[in-house]
Amino acid sequence: MFPIGSLSEDINITIKLPQFAKIHGDSVARFQSPDTTKAIASGAEFIVTVDGDTVSPYYFDNPVSVSLPYKRGLLNELGLNPEDLSVAFYSDTGGIDTTGISNVVIDSSRNRIIADVPHFSTIVLYGESEGIPTGIDEISSVDQIPNNYSLKQNYPNPFNPETRIKYQIPLHTRVTIKIFNLLGQEIITLIDKEQSSGAYELIWDGRNSLGTKVSSGIYIYQMKTKDFVKFKKMALIK
Repeated sequence: MFPIGSLSEDINITIKLPQFAKIHGDSVARFQSPDTTKAIASGAEFIVTVDGDTVSPYYFDNPVSVSLPYKRGLLNELGLNPEDLSVAFYSDTGGIDTTGISNVVIDSSRNRIIADVPHFSTIVLYGESEGIPTGIDEISSVDQIPNNYSLKQNYPNPFNPETRIKYQIPLHTRVTIKIFNLLGQEIITLIDKEQSSGAYELIWDGRNSLGTKVSSGIYIYQMKTKDFVKFKKMALIK
């Protein structure tokens, strides 16, 4: 919303998903930030042009009001509630800046947050996190309750730069999926939490728990619950 007095010239605005948005199918699976202490729950890049020239950031004469939606499922995966979210400007290096943002309102009935901002650039909804593994997506489907445990072969295999791991559980339980090298050393824990019965999918981009790309080679991934343990091999090539 542009209040009277916020603009003194004609502008063109393009709104798109930021580059750090990871897409699965026709929806956003997650937002990957270089700063793993910040959990990004939603974001949009506002590109303003004046007479054909891009101006970024573009400052208004008076603040304008923006509304950013969020997905409840993504908040659950990030361990956040709507009340945990803040609105901020986001830089390419993962920096967060809340300067000038005011009148933040949480509209939980419509799954959105509204705020007044002094300029347009990239705007995100974020919460504080203890650390989010990079390169990991979790996508679930509960259309049909599985009858048994299953860990599928990753696809593609061999892979570069990322691969998908599908699995299913027939009941609510704690699920742990880890990746090891051939020496048995743990590379990363993809997931370790309680999950409801259903079919799930993880996406791994070949990074270890520190966010560093691992070398080419054979790796072993393990799925473990209190009633089920399964190992499979996969190959990373570069």
